[in-house]
Amino acid sequence: MTLIVKPGRMPVMTTPLVRGLGVIRLSKHSLNPDDPSTSPERQKERIEGIAQAKGITIVGWAEDLNVSAKVAPWDRPELGKWLREPESWDALLMWKTDRLVRSTRDFVNLISWVRGEATDAPLPRVDRPKTIITADGDLDLSSPMGRAVATIIAAINQAELEVIRDRTQDGRKALRQGGRWPGGTVPYGWKPQRLSEGGWKLVLSDETAPIVRDIISRVIDGEAQSAIAVDLNQKGILCPLNHARMVKIQAGEPSKPVNPEKVWTHPTITKILRNPLLIGRMTHNGEVVKSTDRLPIEYAEPMIDQKTWNLLQETLDGKAKPQDRTRTQTPSLLLNVAKCWACESDMYIRTQRVKGKDYRYYICSGKTHPKDPAKKCSAKNIRADLLDETFESLLMYRLGDLEIMRQEKIPAVDHTAEIADIDTALMELAEDRANGLYRDSGGPARYASIVNRLLDRKSQLEAMPVTEASTRLVGTGVTYRQDWQAKDNTQRRLMLLRSDISCYVLRNVEDLKNLDKIRFGPGAEGVAAIQEDRPVVWLNLPLEIERRLQQS
Repeated sequence: MTLIVKPGRMPVMTTPLVRGLGVIRLSKHSLNPDDPSTSPERQKERIEGIAQAKGITIVGWAEDLNVSAKVAPWDRPELGKWLREPESWDALLMWKTDRLVRSTRDFVNLISWVRGEATDAPLPRVDRPKTIITADGDLDLSSPMGRAVATIIAAINQAELEVIRDRTQDGRKALRQGGRWPGGTVPYGWKPQRLSEGGWKLVLSDETAPIVRDIISRVIDGEAQSAIAVDLNQKGILCPLNHARMVKIQAGEPSKPVNPEKVWTHPTITKILRNPLLIGRMTHNGEVVKSTDRLPIEYAEPMIDQKTWNLLQETLDGKAKPQDRTRTQTPSLLLNVAKCWACESDMYIRTQRVKGKDYRYYICSGKTHPKDPAKKCSAKNIRADLLDETFESLLMYRLGDLEIMRQEKIPAVDHTAEIADIDTALMELAEDRANGLYRDSGGPARYASIVNRLLDRKSQLEAMPVTEASTRLVGTGVTYRQDWQAKDNTQRRLMLLRSDISCYVLRNVEDLKNLDKIRFGPGAEGVAAIQEDRPVVWLNLPLEIERRLQQS
């Protein structure tokens, strides 16, 4: 109480204003978000009721919807703001303590904090002690008994949260065992599809699966993940994190905004390529999820077959080994594409400074690294800018209007991997039996049933026909000229390597005249660029492209 004395009047006793902060929370995991007993409106009514009964004036509301009980009070969007301004309120009011906190540690920290004691909570010290009041019973934090009761309530809430967590984990385990998607972040390349029998399964996304397949193909072809990441970012393709956020935003679901600073990176791509989900398998705690038959469960629609997966992992393992040299500049356009016309050695780039100016030259590797010094190549260096221009002009003259075809892989029909999985499962079952896991009364029959199912399945697979993988050419609707103009030099070089396009080069016509013999590419078809004072280029095309040129 406060005694107020005014001149000429009797003293008046007044009650100081107690400012209350209403705390409302609804979990994002609520099974019944519209339940009137837990709805935000009902919580607000109860808080207003206890405030009126206690003579407290509510000065604000901290309403956090779609927020888990696991989130500490100071980390919640609305409540956190108020807790960082303790001078603006005197009491926290909520329906029940679980609307405020469920972690025993967090609750003990909060109790210490409102009393002005030292705490681990990342909050400023209170200007004066506060209190906590619930609509289902007061918490008197000024007495040891009240603090003990509050701690006991927090412990009960913590136990309830752990029970809920255990049930959730058990439910997720059951979904995994059934090959169904338990929810959470959708893996990049897939989308959830509702099953007729209930639940969800991951199927390939029409939007992102082609992107992942293209990444896989490019990595197997030898392109670096970092270069692929740069290309994806330049094309404006959202990285997995931002794509997931965009999907939620478009569906009207709560989500953080797309972050332009989050982009494709080498680790992002590697994480996708190392995920066994590419062959439909799921891992949990580092182990492949298996059925009771000990066979890997097909948890998602596979994106690639087992052979492609093995090749991809071998490629990644090879890239992971340390290299002897690190390239310090962007590869030249014709690196591993151009060969010396005189000795057929590869050409490489070297920069030379002449009178303070840098010049780049293609140099025959047979000149500097001959296997036999007596056969050292005498071909002269070629200015890189002139050779690149001549090659590009010749390539566009020959191929500019030709449509680019891509190879579409027709997967093999081969059940070797699945048969191997069955053999592994039989071995594991035999070990389990030897360790006594089937010694109960029904164990032998259960063991025999599982083994018989596996053997029947193995017999079926062994009887199925096996076909080799093959490819077919599919038009892209894009000409070589259009593709060339849309790429930078690094991407152009990769296109040449993938298309098996190469060339033989010399510095000029005089060097060509001095050759003992003229070498050409495979077959009699080809075209050369021969001009005075320009590099000489023989364009060497694969037979498939030559045939299409003849037919066009």
